[in-house]
Amino acid sequence: MGQISAGVFLKEIKNYFRSFQSTISAGADNGFGGEYAGWTLSQNRNVGSARIRGLELNHQQHYTFLPGFWRGFGSFANYTFLETKGDFGSAAGTTTRLPNLTPHSFNAGLTYRGQGFDLRLMANYRGEFYRSTTSGNFGSGAGVLPGTGLFDVFQHARTLYDFKAQYTINRAYSLFFDVYNLTNDWTNNDYLHAFGREIPSYAAGAGTSFKAGITARF
Repeated sequence: MGQISAGVFLKEIKNYFRSFQSTISAGADNGFGGEYAGWTLSQNRNVGSARIRGLELNHQQHYTFLPGFWRGFGSFANYTFLETKGDFGSAAGTTTRLPNLTPHSFNAGLTYRGQGFDLRLMANYRGEFYRSTTSGNFGSGAGVLPGTGLFDVFQHARTLYDFKAQYTINRAYSLFFDVYNLTNDWTNNDYLHAFGREIPSYAAGAGTSFKAGITARF
């Protein structure tokens, strides 16, 4: 009624692709009569190769050895670590930051099953990860350091909590009630790292949501 496991993996990627952005210059090759001058051109290109190494740890336990009501409880936890390396086929050489890959992530939860109930309280942690490198021009307004150049964009770390409940009426019918993002944490933020400081780029999130219904099996 319990499990502990660990695993490692290696992914080798050839012709790795990434996105590039550039500003279209004036001239005859930018549309009809040059009307696209100053527009931003976004492209995906195959460049170099990439390597991803990872470690996974997992633990699950049902507490059936406890007396009475408590024997219905259980818990689980898992952790994933990623180490990345990429060669984008340029003079810049290799990098240890590949976009949209999370170095550290963690899941944990507490469960209960008994008396027709199936309850789950779950937490999910996603560490900060690299999104992209972009160009920018920051003025000298309040709280902003002046400068122009390339800046790294990172997705902010966040932790979400969910709750799921199900009650089995009989073999055919059951009720369910789910709550996503219990703490209403909408800080799914991007931060722009510039001059050793974090400058907020944008924040977005769905807030707390609820889902309820009945399930029928025939």
